[in-house]
Formats: sequence, structure tokens, C-alpha cells
Amino acid sequence: GGSLFHIGGHNPLEPADAGAAILSGPYTRNFAESFAPLISLGAAQTTSDAQDISRAVDRFLQNTDALTSACQASKQFSSKRHAKLEDISDLLIDTLLHDHG
Repeated sequence: GGSLFHIGGHNPLEPADAGAAILSGPYTRNFAESFAPLISLGAAQTTSDAQDISRAVDRFLQNTDALTSACQASKQFSSKRHAKLEDISDLLIDTLLHDHG
């Protein structure tokens, strides 16, 4: 994928929304602001190369508790992100209604 090369990575928000554990190569600059909290919550892991990703998959397959924990962290991140977006939308709508209503 794009995160294994100097391309800059792929959007981690879609797999987070699906509640998936996220494995990425080291190049995540295109979505650095999204990867930082995902990594800190344990929803995402960065790896050094394709072999390291393969080892990470094997670890998840052997340790389903770790996989479940990463998936739950993704769901938690996604839920919080959606709640923030909802709050922003509500604030914008209220502001527009009060300014123009």
C-alpha cells in the first residue's frame, strides 16, 4: 500500500469507521493527524515493511484479545469523531439560523 513507500499512506478513517484494527507502513504523512490518536488508542500500529505487517497480522491471529482490543479502540475513535462532527454541525446550523432567522 501507499504507506510502505514514500507516497504518504492511505486514509485510516474508513477502516476505523468499520471498527477494524489498522496496520500501516511507516509513511503516514498524508493522514498524520488521524494516525496519531489511532496509534495512541491502540487502534492502529505502524510497521516498518511488508514482512513486519505480515508478522503483525500473525500476532493478531494468534492473540484474538489484542485484535478485539484494537477493533474496539477503532470503534471508540470513530464514535468520538462522529460525535464531534455532529456537535460542529449543530453549532453551525444554530449559528446560521440565529444570524439569518
